[in-house]
Amino acid sequence: MTQGERNCIVVIDDDSVDREQIVRLVGQRYAVVQAGTAAEGIDICREKLPLCVLLDYRLPDLNGLDALNILAALGPPVVIMTGQGDEELAAESIKQGAYDYLVKQRLNADRLHSVIDHAVEKSRLIRRLEDARGDLNGVFGVASSRLREPLAEIEGQLHRLLEDADEPLPAAHRAVVSRLTAAAGDLRLLVDQLLDFNRVGRDDEPIGDADLDHVMTEVGERLRGEFQSAGATPAVGRLPIIRGSESDYAFLLENLLTNAIRYRAEHPLQVSVNAEFCQREWVIRVEDNGLGVPPDDAELVFAPHVRLSPRADIPGHGLGLATCRKIVRRHGGKIWVEPSSAGGAAFCFTAAPTQAQLNNWLLGAS
Repeated sequence: MTQGERNCIVVIDDDSVDREQIVRLVGQRYAVVQAGTAAEGIDICREKLPLCVLLDYRLPDLNGLDALNILAALGPPVVIMTGQGDEELAAESIKQGAYDYLVKQRLNADRLHSVIDHAVEKSRLIRRLEDARGDLNGVFGVASSRLREPLAEIEGQLHRLLEDADEPLPAAHRAVVSRLTAAAGDLRLLVDQLLDFNRVGRDDEPIGDADLDHVMTEVGERLRGEFQSAGATPAVGRLPIIRGSESDYAFLLENLLTNAIRYRAEHPLQVSVNAEFCQREWVIRVEDNGLGVPPDDAELVFAPHVRLSPRADIPGHGLGLATCRKIVRRHGGKIWVEPSSAGGAAFCFTAAPTQAQLNNWLLGAS
Protein backbone atom coordinates (compact mmCIF):
# COMPACT_ATOMS: atom_id res chain seq x y z
CA MET A 1 0.00 0.00 0.00
CA THR A 2 1.41 3.38 -1.01
CA GLN A 3 1.49 6.44 1.21
CA GLY A 4 -0.99 8.10 -1.15
CA GLU A 5 -3.50 5.31 -0.63
CA ARG A 6 -3.19 5.66 3.14
CA ASN A 7 -3.83 9.41 2.84
CA CYS A 8 -7.02 9.20 0.79
CA ILE A 9 -10.63 9.70 1.81
CA VAL A 10 -13.44 7.44 0.59
CA VAL A 11 -16.88 8.68 -0.51
CA ILE A 12 -19.62 6.01 -0.50
CA ASP A 13 -22.73 7.28 -2.26
CA ASP A 14 -24.89 5.74 -5.00
CA ASP A 15 -25.52 9.19 -6.53
CA SER A 16 -22.64 9.98 -8.89
CA VAL A 17 -23.65 13.67 -9.01
CA ASP A 18 -23.33 13.97 -5.22
CA ARG A 19 -19.99 12.17 -5.32
CA GLU A 20 -18.62 14.53 -7.96
CA GLN A 21 -19.86 17.54 -5.97
CA ILE A 22 -17.85 16.35 -2.96
CA VAL A 23 -14.78 15.83 -5.16
CA ARG A 24 -15.11 19.42 -6.44
CA LEU A 25 -15.60 20.85 -2.94
CA VAL A 26 -12.65 18.93 -1.50
CA GLY A 27 -10.49 20.23 -4.35
CA GLN A 28 -6.80 19.37 -4.15
CA ARG A 29 -6.70 18.86 -0.38
CA TYR A 30 -7.14 15.07 -0.43
CA ALA A 31 -7.19 12.20 -2.89
CA VAL A 32 -10.78 10.96 -3.13
CA VAL A 33 -11.76 7.35 -3.90
CA GLN A 34 -15.40 6.82 -4.89
CA ALA A 35 -17.76 3.89 -4.31
CA GLY A 36 -21.39 3.49 -5.37
CA THR A 37 -22.41 0.71 -2.97
CA ALA A 38 -21.75 -0.25 0.64
CA ALA A 39 -20.06 -3.50 -0.39
CA GLU A 40 -17.71 -1.71 -2.79
CA GLY A 41 -16.91 0.97 -0.21
CA ILE A 42 -16.22 -1.53 2.56
CA ASP A 43 -13.91 -3.48 0.25
CA ILE A 44 -12.02 -0.28 -0.66
CA CYS A 45 -11.66 0.69 3.02
CA ARG A 46 -10.26 -2.74 3.90
CA GLU A 47 -7.68 -2.38 1.14
CA LYS A 48 -6.66 1.27 1.46
CA LEU A 49 -7.18 2.16 5.16
CA PRO A 50 -8.35 5.73 4.37
CA LEU A 51 -8.05 8.73 6.66
CA CYS A 52 -11.79 9.39 6.57
CA VAL A 53 -15.02 7.96 5.08
CA LEU A 54 -18.03 9.99 3.89
CA LEU A 55 -20.98 7.58 3.96
CA ASP A 56 -24.41 8.23 2.46
CA TYR A 57 -27.21 6.91 4.67
CA ARG A 58 -29.36 5.55 1.83
CA LEU A 59 -27.54 2.99 -0.28
CA PRO A 60 -28.98 0.33 -2.60
CA ASP A 61 -27.49 -2.64 -0.77
CA LEU A 62 -27.36 -1.57 2.90
CA ASN A 63 -28.53 1.32 5.08
CA GLY A 64 -25.95 3.69 6.48
CA LEU A 65 -26.10 2.55 10.10
CA ASP A 66 -25.45 -1.09 9.18
CA ALA A 67 -22.57 -0.03 6.93
CA LEU A 68 -21.32 2.25 9.72
CA ASN A 69 -20.99 -0.69 12.11
CA ILE A 70 -18.76 -2.52 9.64
CA LEU A 71 -16.67 0.53 8.71
CA ALA A 72 -16.20 1.68 12.31
CA ALA A 73 -14.52 -1.65 13.10
CA LEU A 74 -11.96 -0.95 10.35
CA GLY A 75 -10.78 2.21 12.09
CA PRO A 76 -11.24 5.36 9.98
CA PRO A 77 -13.57 8.13 11.21
CA VAL A 78 -16.94 7.85 9.41
CA VAL A 79 -19.11 10.86 8.55
CA ILE A 80 -22.76 10.03 7.80
CA MET A 81 -24.47 12.05 5.02
CA THR A 82 -28.20 12.44 4.27
CA GLY A 83 -30.14 14.35 1.67
CA GLN A 84 -32.23 16.15 4.30
CA GLY A 85 -31.67 16.79 7.99
CA ASP A 86 -32.91 14.25 10.53
CA GLU A 87 -32.05 14.93 14.18
CA GLU A 88 -32.94 11.41 15.35
CA LEU A 89 -30.75 9.86 12.67
CA ALA A 90 -27.93 12.26 13.52
CA ALA A 91 -28.09 11.31 17.20
CA GLU A 92 -28.27 7.58 16.43
CA SER A 93 -25.34 7.85 14.02
CA ILE A 94 -23.13 9.49 16.64
CA LYS A 95 -24.27 6.94 19.22
CA GLN A 96 -23.22 4.08 16.93
CA GLY A 97 -19.78 5.53 16.31
CA ALA A 98 -20.04 8.10 13.50
CA TYR A 99 -17.56 10.95 13.80
CA ASP A 100 -19.97 13.57 12.45
CA TYR A 101 -23.13 14.13 10.41
CA LEU A 102 -23.64 16.16 7.21
CA VAL A 103 -26.78 17.28 5.36
CA LYS A 104 -26.07 17.31 1.63
CA GLN A 105 -28.66 20.01 0.90
CA ARG A 106 -26.75 22.40 3.16
CA LEU A 107 -23.28 21.30 2.10
CA ASN A 108 -20.67 23.94 1.30
CA ALA A 109 -16.90 23.97 1.00
CA ASP A 110 -16.26 25.51 4.44
CA ARG A 111 -18.47 23.03 6.30
CA LEU A 112 -17.12 20.04 4.36
CA HIS A 113 -13.48 21.12 4.83
CA SER A 114 -14.01 21.64 8.56
CA VAL A 115 -15.55 18.19 9.11
CA ILE A 116 -13.02 16.36 6.96
CA ASP A 117 -10.01 18.23 8.39
CA HIS A 118 -11.02 17.42 11.98
CA ALA A 119 -11.72 13.77 11.12
CA VAL A 120 -8.39 13.45 9.31
CA GLU A 121 -6.52 15.05 12.21
CA LYS A 122 -8.06 12.50 14.55
CA SER A 123 -7.06 9.69 12.21
CA ARG A 124 -3.47 10.94 11.96
CA LEU A 125 -3.17 11.30 15.73
CA ILE A 126 -4.34 7.71 16.14
CA ARG A 127 -1.77 6.54 13.59
CA ARG A 128 1.03 8.41 15.37
CA LEU A 129 -0.03 6.80 18.63
CA GLU A 130 -0.01 3.37 16.98
CA ASP A 131 3.46 4.03 15.52
CA ALA A 132 4.78 5.07 18.95
CA ARG A 133 3.22 2.00 20.52
CA GLY A 134 4.83 -0.14 17.84
CA ASP A 135 8.26 1.33 18.59
CA LEU A 136 7.78 0.71 22.30
CA ASN A 137 6.65 -2.86 21.66
CA GLY A 138 9.73 -3.43 19.51
CA VAL A 139 12.09 -2.33 22.28
CA PHE A 140 10.12 -4.37 24.79
CA GLY A 141 10.26 -7.44 22.56
CA VAL A 142 14.04 -7.25 22.19
CA ALA A 143 14.53 -6.82 25.94
CA SER A 144 12.24 -9.77 26.72
CA SER A 145 13.99 -12.00 24.17
CA ARG A 146 17.38 -11.26 25.69
CA LEU A 147 16.09 -12.17 29.13
CA ARG A 148 14.80 -15.55 27.99
CA GLU A 149 18.12 -17.26 27.28
CA PRO A 150 19.89 -16.46 30.57
CA LEU A 151 16.77 -17.47 32.50
CA ALA A 152 16.68 -20.82 30.70
CA GLU A 153 20.38 -21.28 31.48
CA ILE A 154 19.85 -20.50 35.18
CA GLU A 155 16.93 -22.93 35.34
CA GLY A 156 18.95 -25.65 33.61
CA GLN A 157 21.96 -25.22 35.90
CA LEU A 158 19.74 -25.42 38.99
CA HIS A 159 18.16 -28.63 37.68
CA ARG A 160 21.59 -30.13 37.12
CA LEU A 161 22.67 -29.07 40.60
CA LEU A 162 19.77 -31.05 42.02
CA GLU A 163 20.10 -34.11 39.79
CA ASP A 164 23.82 -34.46 39.06
CA ALA A 165 25.51 -33.61 42.37
CA ASP A 166 28.24 -36.10 43.30
CA GLU A 167 26.81 -36.26 46.78
CA PRO A 168 23.19 -35.70 47.80
CA LEU A 169 22.57 -32.13 48.91
CA PRO A 170 21.44 -31.57 52.48
CA ALA A 171 17.66 -31.28 52.74
CA ALA A 172 17.79 -27.56 53.53
CA HIS A 173 20.00 -26.90 50.50
CA ARG A 174 17.74 -28.97 48.24
CA ALA A 175 14.74 -26.95 49.41
CA VAL A 176 16.51 -23.67 48.57
CA VAL A 177 17.58 -24.91 45.13
CA SER A 178 14.06 -26.22 44.45
CA ARG A 179 12.56 -22.83 45.30
CA LEU A 180 15.10 -21.06 43.07
CA THR A 181 14.35 -23.48 40.23
CA ALA A 182 10.61 -22.87 40.56
CA ALA A 183 11.17 -19.10 40.68
CA ALA A 184 13.36 -19.19 37.55
CA GLY A 185 10.76 -21.29 35.72
CA ASP A 186 7.98 -18.94 36.76
CA LEU A 187 9.97 -15.91 35.59
CA ARG A 188 10.71 -17.61 32.25
CA LEU A 189 6.98 -18.31 31.85
CA LEU A 190 6.28 -14.62 32.48
CA VAL A 191 8.82 -13.61 29.83
CA ASP A 192 7.25 -16.07 27.36
CA GLN A 193 3.80 -14.64 28.00
CA LEU A 194 5.08 -11.07 27.67
CA LEU A 195 6.66 -12.01 24.34
CA ASP A 196 3.34 -13.50 23.19
CA PHE A 197 1.50 -10.35 24.27
CA ASN A 198 3.99 -8.24 22.32
CA ARG A 199 4.00 -10.48 19.23
CA VAL A 200 0.36 -11.24 18.53
CA GLY A 201 -2.11 -8.78 17.09
CA ARG A 202 0.58 -6.66 15.43
CA ASP A 203 -0.15 -4.86 12.16
CA ASP A 204 2.66 -6.68 10.34
CA GLU A 205 0.82 -10.00 10.72
CA PRO A 206 -0.68 -10.95 7.32
CA ILE A 207 -4.46 -10.55 7.06
CA GLY A 208 -6.29 -12.86 4.67
CA ASP A 209 -9.01 -15.47 4.67
CA ALA A 210 -8.44 -17.70 7.73
CA ASP A 211 -9.98 -21.19 7.74
CA LEU A 212 -10.99 -21.77 11.37
CA ASP A 213 -11.68 -25.47 10.68
CA HIS A 214 -8.04 -25.86 9.66
CA VAL A 215 -6.85 -23.69 12.58
CA MET A 216 -8.89 -25.71 15.06
CA THR A 217 -7.52 -29.01 13.71
CA GLU A 218 -3.96 -27.82 14.31
CA VAL A 219 -4.79 -26.45 17.77
CA GLY A 220 -6.51 -29.73 18.68
CA GLU A 221 -3.39 -31.66 17.70
CA ARG A 222 -1.19 -29.45 19.88
CA LEU A 223 -3.53 -29.87 22.86
CA ARG A 224 -4.27 -33.57 22.36
CA GLY A 225 -2.10 -34.67 25.28
CA GLU A 226 -3.64 -32.13 27.67
CA PHE A 227 -7.18 -33.11 26.69
CA GLN A 228 -6.32 -36.80 27.12
CA SER A 229 -4.92 -36.10 30.59
CA ALA A 230 -8.16 -34.28 31.43
CA GLY A 231 -10.23 -37.19 30.07
CA ALA A 232 -12.04 -34.98 27.56
CA THR A 233 -12.50 -34.51 23.83
CA PRO A 234 -13.68 -31.10 22.58
CA ALA A 235 -16.94 -31.12 20.61
CA VAL A 236 -16.22 -28.93 17.59
CA GLY A 237 -18.95 -27.79 15.22
CA ARG A 238 -18.44 -26.61 11.66
CA LEU A 239 -16.24 -23.50 11.82
CA PRO A 240 -16.18 -20.82 9.11
CA ILE A 241 -13.59 -19.16 6.94
CA ILE A 242 -13.18 -15.64 8.33
CA ARG A 243 -11.17 -12.53 7.55
CA GLY A 244 -8.05 -12.39 9.71
CA SER A 245 -4.65 -13.77 10.63
CA GLU A 246 -4.54 -17.55 11.04
CA SER A 247 -1.64 -17.39 13.50
CA ASP A 248 -3.49 -14.87 15.68
CA TYR A 249 -6.68 -16.93 15.75
CA ALA A 250 -4.68 -20.10 16.45
CA PHE A 251 -3.20 -18.43 19.55
CA LEU A 252 -6.66 -17.21 20.56
CA LEU A 253 -8.37 -20.60 20.31
CA GLU A 254 -5.45 -22.43 21.93
CA ASN A 255 -5.49 -20.04 24.88
CA LEU A 256 -9.26 -20.31 25.41
CA LEU A 257 -9.15 -24.12 25.22
CA THR A 258 -6.12 -24.30 27.53
CA ASN A 259 -8.03 -22.20 30.07
CA ALA A 260 -10.97 -24.61 29.83
CA ILE A 261 -8.61 -27.47 30.70
CA ARG A 262 -6.81 -25.64 33.50
CA TYR A 263 -9.92 -24.22 35.16
CA ARG A 264 -12.00 -27.38 35.04
CA ALA A 265 -14.16 -28.50 37.95
CA GLU A 266 -14.05 -31.88 39.68
CA HIS A 267 -16.70 -33.43 37.40
CA PRO A 268 -15.75 -34.68 33.89
CA LEU A 269 -14.74 -31.85 31.56
CA GLN A 270 -16.95 -30.88 28.62
CA VAL A 271 -15.76 -28.36 26.02
CA SER A 272 -17.44 -27.22 22.80
CA VAL A 273 -16.48 -24.83 20.00
CA ASN A 274 -19.21 -23.51 17.69
CA ALA A 275 -19.88 -20.62 15.30
CA GLU A 276 -22.94 -18.69 14.15
CA PHE A 277 -23.35 -15.91 11.58
CA CYS A 278 -25.25 -13.03 13.20
CA GLN A 279 -25.89 -9.71 11.44
CA ARG A 280 -22.73 -9.05 9.38
CA GLU A 281 -20.28 -10.99 11.57
CA TRP A 282 -19.38 -14.41 12.92
CA VAL A 283 -19.76 -15.19 16.62
CA ILE A 284 -17.47 -17.97 17.89
CA ARG A 285 -18.26 -19.63 21.25
CA VAL A 286 -15.82 -21.68 23.33
CA GLU A 287 -17.93 -23.18 26.10
CA ASP A 288 -17.09 -25.41 29.08
CA ASN A 289 -18.57 -26.79 32.29
CA GLY A 290 -15.69 -25.70 34.52
CA LEU A 291 -15.28 -23.23 37.35
CA GLY A 292 -16.80 -20.34 35.38
CA VAL A 293 -16.30 -16.59 35.78
CA PRO A 294 -18.39 -14.56 38.28
CA PRO A 295 -20.55 -11.99 36.43
CA ASP A 296 -18.93 -9.14 38.40
CA ASP A 297 -15.53 -10.17 37.00
CA ALA A 298 -16.64 -10.59 33.38
CA GLU A 299 -14.74 -7.47 32.27
CA LEU A 300 -11.86 -7.63 34.75
CA VAL A 301 -10.87 -11.10 33.56
CA PHE A 302 -9.47 -9.58 30.32
CA ALA A 303 -7.23 -7.04 32.09
CA PRO A 304 -3.45 -7.66 31.98
CA HIS A 305 -1.85 -9.33 35.02
CA VAL A 306 -5.22 -10.16 36.61
CA ARG A 307 -5.72 -13.69 37.94
CA LEU A 308 -9.07 -14.39 39.54
CA SER A 309 -8.41 -17.99 40.55
CA PRO A 310 -6.94 -18.47 44.03
CA ARG A 311 -5.42 -21.82 43.00
CA ALA A 312 -1.63 -21.56 43.09
CA ASP A 313 -1.18 -24.81 41.13
CA ILE A 314 -2.43 -23.23 37.89
CA PRO A 315 0.50 -21.63 36.00
CA GLY A 316 0.29 -18.20 34.44
CA HIS A 317 0.56 -14.46 35.04
CA GLY A 318 -2.82 -13.17 33.88
CA LEU A 319 -1.73 -12.28 30.34
CA GLY A 320 -3.48 -14.96 28.30
CA LEU A 321 -6.94 -13.40 28.11
CA ALA A 322 -5.44 -9.91 27.79
CA THR A 323 -3.60 -11.18 24.72
CA CYS A 324 -6.83 -12.72 23.40
CA ARG A 325 -8.58 -9.36 23.74
CA LYS A 326 -5.69 -7.64 21.93
CA ILE A 327 -6.05 -10.07 19.01
CA VAL A 328 -9.82 -9.65 18.74
CA ARG A 329 -9.63 -5.85 18.91
CA ARG A 330 -6.91 -5.77 16.27
CA HIS A 331 -9.34 -7.58 13.96
CA GLY A 332 -12.16 -5.14 14.74
CA GLY A 333 -14.14 -7.58 16.89
CA LYS A 334 -15.41 -7.91 20.45
CA ILE A 335 -14.74 -10.56 23.09
CA TRP A 336 -16.71 -11.29 26.23
CA VAL A 337 -17.50 -14.04 28.71
CA GLU A 338 -20.91 -15.15 29.89
CA PRO A 339 -22.29 -18.06 31.93
CA SER A 340 -22.36 -21.32 30.01
CA SER A 341 -25.48 -23.44 29.73
CA ALA A 342 -23.23 -26.29 30.87
CA GLY A 343 -22.51 -24.47 34.14
CA GLY A 344 -19.06 -23.07 33.38
CA ALA A 345 -17.92 -20.21 31.15
CA ALA A 346 -18.69 -19.36 27.53
CA PHE A 347 -16.01 -17.18 25.95
CA CYS A 348 -17.41 -15.51 22.83
CA PHE A 349 -15.74 -13.37 20.20
CA THR A 350 -16.81 -11.82 16.92
CA ALA A 351 -14.89 -12.14 13.66
CA ALA A 352 -15.25 -10.45 10.29
CA PRO A 353 -16.70 -12.43 7.37
CA THR A 354 -14.83 -12.82 4.11
CA GLN A 355 -15.69 -10.38 1.33
CA ALA A 356 -17.65 -13.10 -0.51
CA GLN A 357 -19.70 -13.88 2.63
CA LEU A 358 -20.37 -10.18 3.20
CA ASN A 359 -21.46 -9.69 -0.41
CA ASN A 360 -23.86 -12.62 -0.13
CA TRP A 361 -25.30 -11.22 3.10
CA LEU A 362 -25.68 -7.76 1.57
CA LEU A 363 -27.54 -9.24 -1.40
CA GLY A 364 -29.84 -11.13 0.95
CA ALA A 365 -30.45 -8.03 3.09
CA SER A 366 -31.29 -5.78 0.14
